[in-house]
Amino acid sequence: MSPTRHVLTEDTLRQLERTHPGSFSPPNKGRRRIAGQLFTPPSTVVQSDSNRSVSSSSSSKVAEYLEIPVTLYSTEALEFIGFDVKTAFSLLENWVSEPQDLETEYLYMIFRHLELLADKNDDPPEEAEKNLRKVGISEKLIHSLMDPNFEDVRKIQSLWAWLREIIYINFLTLKDLEERIVEFLKPKELSSQGPNLRGGGKEPQDYSRNIVEHTTLFRATSKGRIGNLFQADGSVALETINAEFPLPNDFSNDTTAFYWTEMSWVAEKYADYLKRNTEGADIVIIRMGCPNHILRGPPVWKLEFGDLELWKSLLWHSRLRKPYPDNIAQLHKGKEVIIGPVSMISDGSLRKMKSWTQVTANNIHRKYGEAGTQTVWIGLEAMAKVNEHVKGKVDLYTRFPSIKYVPKPAEIVGSGKS
Repeated sequence: MSPTRHVLTEDTLRQLERTHPGSFSPPNKGRRRIAGQLFTPPSTVVQSDSNRSVSSSSSSKVAEYLEIPVTLYSTEALEFIGFDVKTAFSLLENWVSEPQDLETEYLYMIFRHLELLADKNDDPPEEAEKNLRKVGISEKLIHSLMDPNFEDVRKIQSLWAWLREIIYINFLTLKDLEERIVEFLKPKELSSQGPNLRGGGKEPQDYSRNIVEHTTLFRATSKGRIGNLFQADGSVALETINAEFPLPNDFSNDTTAFYWTEMSWVAEKYADYLKRNTEGADIVIIRMGCPNHILRGPPVWKLEFGDLELWKSLLWHSRLRKPYPDNIAQLHKGKEVIIGPVSMISDGSLRKMKSWTQVTANNIHRKYGEAGTQTVWIGLEAMAKVNEHVKGKVDLYTRFPSIKYVPKPAEIVGSGKS
């Protein structure tokens, strides 16, 4: 029998009924509907297009209702986060929970199941969809994952990696929903005095401004993933972003990598794909002013576009978790930061190649002919070293319905929260 942990408590529901009658439905078969307008910010949106300009809104609209499970550890919750009905029942039936660490055990059960997808091909689309169905991903999530409008960004990493991220974000949406509704219900005179995730404040051009002797870097994620990033004293803990899941990546075959990019459009497209595949999540973009001296020197390996052969070999061996050849191993040894092109190739396509020499320049992620680049810190320790150098230089922006600055993010995202 699964433990009970309500997504919304009775106290919160009673308060909602008093202040916003009709904003939620009674429970029906383990689910209830809740009005999209209750979210802060209005994040239940349907994205129709990505706009490169930060001065205008992405075309989106607020969903009228979002259907949520009544309890967090339930088949209905597993369906919400992305599994089909049969798989949700099977997962919960076989789950042996430990009361002292429910969340860890629950997530371990989910991610262990997703390992079935780790060595499966994610290209061509027909084969990818077949493999997704085999591991019990819902038809709704399969449809959004394989949206041809996002084929380029989907191939930045494997479907296995995307699913771990998307399903975890959906779980955090349910876990944090009570807190978001409580924030929404605060008296307007209190909430208007402090910051909120609706954004506002700085001018739009601040989003892409550069500080002298600094490089502006961007990263997209969800609000739930950065609960430990911003500290009350203005410092940051960059190593806490997405630190839980070491996955195959472009520049490392055995450890966590922290991706940033100089191109805001790369982060925005990533954010748009997250929104396309998640339910009611707060998708955000982090902007960091990184001192240039950190991006120079012996610990940094900068792959110029003239180094295409090195990039091809590094990419192929890293994503497929193969041992590096001697020349790559020597160059990679001791590196804390690697800067180079963003790939656009599925793991399935990489597996079908007999060697790294079959990777081509066509496998670089581009927009309007511009090649995307990434700045990647290799490992927790390397990322943590940056913290002291960027205090006061890391900002948070909403992505939907438009890109807006969020002042004092520690007061909204939380300091030391999971």
